[in-house]
Amino acid sequence: MSENVLQQDNSLLAADPPLDRATLDGLMELGDGDPSFLIEVIQQFLQDAPDHLKAIQQSVADGNADALMKAAHGFKGSCRNMGALPLGEVCLALEQKGHAGELEHVEDLVPALEREGLRAQVALEHELSLLTAAS
Repeated sequence: MSENVLQQDNSLLAADPPLDRATLDGLMELGDGDPSFLIEVIQQFLQDAPDHLKAIQQSVADGNADALMKAAHGFKGSCRNMGALPLGEVCLALEQKGHAGELEHVEDLVPALEREGLRAQVALEHELSLLTAAS
């Protein structure tokens, strides 16, 4: 999904599932089917995500393109590795804005960042509850 799509209609992201099942399944395989590995990865992501979101929001508020690029880039990778693809797409759009130094209207992407962050959190917490109940 490109930045233009994000700008045209942020509600498009809400139609996509917050997590990619294939990515989660791949993480489970990395742990040789042992749910404890995936549980640990999800817990770490949920612990780190608020700091990433705050760093992105702060760089937008400060109008700091370089900090925005770096913060969004770092969180984008974590999101993609976790399967939170819609959240990763918002991070990509923010990273590109920061890289280009185009901060005009960048704050328009913050609601999408917050919404997708919340959707990913709720979905991962649900996944975590299923994994812990099964183990």
